[in-house]
Amino acid sequence: MSIFNNFLGIFKKKAEPKNTEQLGATSIGVYEGDFRKGFSSVENARPELNAVYCNCVDTLVRHVSMIQPKIMFHGDEYLGTEKNKLKEILSLRPNEFQTASEFYSTMCHDYFMYGCCFAYMIYDYKEKEPLRQILPIDPGTLNISVSHNKEIYVTFIGSDNKEQTASLSDCLFMIRKPSAKNPLYSTDNSLKQVLSTLQANTDGLEQAVLQSHLIRYIMTTPQVLSPDKIKALRKDFESQLSEDKSGLVILGQSQNLQAVSSQSTYAKQPEIDTLKEDVYSYFGLTKDATMSNMTDDQRNSMLQSAVNPFINNLEQELSYKIFSSRQRNMGFSIEIDTFPIYTASLSTRINIVQQLISSGMYQPNTIYRLLGLRPIENGDKTLQSLNFVDSNVANEYQTGNKDTQNSENNEENDTNTSNNDAKNENNINNNANQAQNK
Repeated sequence: MSIFNNFLGIFKKKAEPKNTEQLGATSIGVYEGDFRKGFSSVENARPELNAVYCNCVDTLVRHVSMIQPKIMFHGDEYLGTEKNKLKEILSLRPNEFQTASEFYSTMCHDYFMYGCCFAYMIYDYKEKEPLRQILPIDPGTLNISVSHNKEIYVTFIGSDNKEQTASLSDCLFMIRKPSAKNPLYSTDNSLKQVLSTLQANTDGLEQAVLQSHLIRYIMTTPQVLSPDKIKALRKDFESQLSEDKSGLVILGQSQNLQAVSSQSTYAKQPEIDTLKEDVYSYFGLTKDATMSNMTDDQRNSMLQSAVNPFINNLEQELSYKIFSSRQRNMGFSIEIDTFPIYTASLSTRINIVQQLISSGMYQPNTIYRLLGLRPIENGDKTLQSLNFVDSNVANEYQTGNKDTQNSENNEENDTNTSNNDAKNENNINNNANQAQNK
């Protein structure tokens, strides 16, 4: 029996409590994420209503959606069939509702939008591979509780709109900026004031536009008019404005018309640009990055400062929650292939290809992948140019002196051998003649 057939025994079935009351658990509060909780008490500071903030999040989500998690064993990709279901969950269909790309996009969106992301792992211990699904959960529905034995449980609203309770060990749970005070909460509130100011400015512009259409003119008369006369006077005034192209309005001697101008006060464009730069820098992005107009250096900077920390966090969480301690000690882990998101410009990739070929050693499939082409059969074999040789044997390889010298030595040896044979034969003949003469 293969050692991999014993993996089922490594997974121990865990209790699935129905509610926290059965656990004697005490709630430590509803987890609504940093922005959902913190910004809810600050007027006009909801990040999902800010276009700049959402553009930054969407930029990061687009890149993360291309990641490809892989099962690794001692640093190499695991190719055994015992983990086929897990491979399918990680790279194709984490749950019945989403593709892998959609799932990782959801996790990345919550991570950067609200400062946290959460997913529930569903197990079926009757199966050889017990992990069945990984479902993302809205962090706004999450409540954290601690049982009498100090184990942490989470209560949330599942995909069926029903409340569920699970152990934190059965959940993927990532915090963008935790603190020692409470590692389960994101604590960065640095953008509260910035987003509040941007939203207040937007609201001010909206109100100015609305109010400019409410009251445009005020007409006064010396006497009190009946409602019917007021309607007739308004209708006559409106018809003059709409029908007369000259813009001339004729009023009676006793009537006085005054135009109403709305002068709203709001932030000037340089001030707005400064506030937007604060949002970009919060994510480690630039305005060009959100418009997919990046240089290779800008793209690498974005990946290093924003995307890679999320990926590293996800790798560690998946490895720890999916594999048992024994499996991790055996060498199993989850690693994420980030090569698809390192999409340099075509000119840069062509330059890399030329450098690889001129180096004298390369794999054809490496070049095909850089150019976005399909790998070819046997293309992973390393090719080496014969124009590059060891300097110690360069002269012998170029002129063949070693072979020539060997040939000359062989000819000389053959000549010496022939002469020796002739001498031996003469000696034998001389000895025979001398014996006959005697």
